[in-house]
Amino acid sequence: MKKVLDPIYKNLCPICRGDAFAKELYEFGACSKCSLYDGSVLNAVSLYNELLNDLKDFEEFFGKATNGLKPWGAQITWVKRLLNGENTVIVAPTGMGKTTLLIAYALYSARYFGKRTLFLAPTRALAKQIYQRLLNAVNSINAELRIVFYDSGLSKKRKEEVLEKIRNNDFDVLVLTNHFMNRRYDVLSKLDIDLIIIDDVDSLLKSSKNILKLMKLLGFSEELIEKAKRRNTLIWKLMLARSLNKEDDYKKYIEELIEIENEIDEMLSSHGKKQVIIASATGRMRGVYAKVMRDLLRIDVSGISIYGRNITDSYLLINTDEDSCLEPIINVIDQLGPGGLILLSPRHPLKNNLKRILENMVNKLIKKKYRVAEAKPSTIKKFVDGEYDLLIGSSSYYGVSVRGIDAPETIKYVVFIGTPVFTIDLDSFLASPNMIIRVLLLLAETAGDNSYRVKANNVRKLVFTLNSSELRILSMLLKGKLTVNDINNPKIEKIYNELLTYYNEVLEDTKKYLDKLGVINMNTITLYKNKDKYVAIIPDVMTYIQASGRCSRLYLGRMTHGLSIIVEDKVLENLVTGLNKKMNMFNKDLVFVPLEKIDLSLERKLINESRKKKDKGFINYRNVLIVVESPTKAKTIARFFGKPVRRKIGSTSVYEIPFVKENEVIHLNIVATRGHLFDLTTDPSAGYHGIIINEYKVSPVYTTIKRCRVCGHQFTYGEKCPRCGSGSFIDSYEVVNVLRKLAQEADEV
Repeated sequence: MKKVLDPIYKNLCPICRGDAFAKELYEFGACSKCSLYDGSVLNAVSLYNELLNDLKDFEEFFGKATNGLKPWGAQITWVKRLLNGENTVIVAPTGMGKTTLLIAYALYSARYFGKRTLFLAPTRALAKQIYQRLLNAVNSINAELRIVFYDSGLSKKRKEEVLEKIRNNDFDVLVLTNHFMNRRYDVLSKLDIDLIIIDDVDSLLKSSKNILKLMKLLGFSEELIEKAKRRNTLIWKLMLARSLNKEDDYKKYIEELIEIENEIDEMLSSHGKKQVIIASATGRMRGVYAKVMRDLLRIDVSGISIYGRNITDSYLLINTDEDSCLEPIINVIDQLGPGGLILLSPRHPLKNNLKRILENMVNKLIKKKYRVAEAKPSTIKKFVDGEYDLLIGSSSYYGVSVRGIDAPETIKYVVFIGTPVFTIDLDSFLASPNMIIRVLLLLAETAGDNSYRVKANNVRKLVFTLNSSELRILSMLLKGKLTVNDINNPKIEKIYNELLTYYNEVLEDTKKYLDKLGVINMNTITLYKNKDKYVAIIPDVMTYIQASGRCSRLYLGRMTHGLSIIVEDKVLENLVTGLNKKMNMFNKDLVFVPLEKIDLSLERKLINESRKKKDKGFINYRNVLIVVESPTKAKTIARFFGKPVRRKIGSTSVYEIPFVKENEVIHLNIVATRGHLFDLTTDPSAGYHGIIINEYKVSPVYTTIKRCRVCGHQFTYGEKCPRCGSGSFIDSYEVVNVLRKLAQEADEV
């Protein structure tokens, strides 16, 4: 009789976690015992069905809170994570509805689950807007919820009344600024909070002190935080020991790392559950406490996403020494009218010239009867209300002008007086082997001298065998942050002494050519002599995305159209070119167009039409899960479409990259299994070498693969590594659960 092949997968039934035949899983999604499951028992399937019911309830609530809006695809993806109670990071472009969703979720949590929420905003102006939107939403849902906002602009008596409410936990949603958390942490530390929402994470978490305060607010003890810090220190020591071939140290650090990770897991299992939601358009956290936060919350704030952006990017090159350069800018403002944001670049090497231009321009605009004000909380509200026509601010990443305004109806265009940039002293800029090589090749091209190529090749050979940790040590030595005595490594010391000679030569020669040429373009970087200073100028793409995004927001179900204009000195045209190239890393179709080629009448029409109250639009959206084996392949596929955002689920990385195709946002989630998940079991009770044969079937018995964390050996049976006896291992069942979770969020797999 012909036998049927029907493998058995151990512990893979999502309901009882028992063994299941492949045919049963394919036909019923569960084992035969659970195929008639009635949903009365709590498990993965019943929880998913409960999630779908909660999602339906939330969508209905969202519509009431927003006066009839429906959550669009990305918001539904995010809210699935929120309703699961996950700590969640939402990295999406400015104006895509992150804040709207978070306001609705805070009220939903308060009304139906009695959760008390702390809502942190980067600026007073934005906090005030969130507070007003919360009040409007409360009126729309006809609920009695206590919304409290501490406004530093209130009278002393009123501020004390609000503080008393805060101290007594007399609120359902509390709206505060990051500044309040810095100044009045003693008040916050005593509150009973269930949910913390951080709108615009970058400004809050730029400081390690803020991250530490946030972790304590979430209930993490100092002991647990210190253990997490120790874990990151051990990982650094592991990398260093391996790079220096110190096998005994490496083994010792591995054992210490396993021990401390077990202690952290045990402490986390008894930690009270509070939910934190972090929103950002350009997620970035740095420093040791950022790593600690990532480990303890099991989330990662990184990456950038700019899909759905509806902005015409343009530039105007001027001679900053001539006053006549003002006329084209004023002409643009005359044609577009009120609703402009004008931002001065604070780190620009020609800042003094640009400041003079801005002052003269403001004077001329005032003479033309424009109502102009400096951007601050009091004037922002008046600007939104139509009492001012134009706002003047700074293109600073954490500034109120860049992050403190959410006004889709009001802000129609943004004028940058100077490209947003970072400016670095040349000696610091050159303090890395890779940069020395790049500048040597640049000098070879600039001077037409092949000897620079020979030197670049020599440096490349010098450091070719070094790993990333060793290269970092060399950079720290060149910057003076380490000395050769600190590393006690003859190999690195010898390379450093040779490299130092090349460093001094390239620094001296670069200055010589800058004395002669004034400026040297190096792809996206511009080397420039500014009076007696030699600097490297790098376009600040994050600030540009945030600031220009003020004029393109999700409004009435569609993205409003906006115009962005960079005004730059002709000598530094490469700053605009470099910014364009950096933007193309995230969106290959984005192009900066000379202002003279822009049809301003068409722009005005697009700007106004996109803000009219007509039939509400809806953005088509599809969430697609792609599963591959190799982490390198996952990252490579994601980078075909731009620069991905990395999401951490446990120890598994998921690369998210949305892109637009034919008026549809396709949101890719690419995850790597890091090898096979299943193999034949070596359990001696499971048939013959893991294969059960009966009259009708041949059933290979598959189980998840375990990998020893000490020696790296893979095995399928037992609770200890058969090679070294260690009880510390990674089970691929964790990856299976991650795939199940991602599949719940996806429209396609």
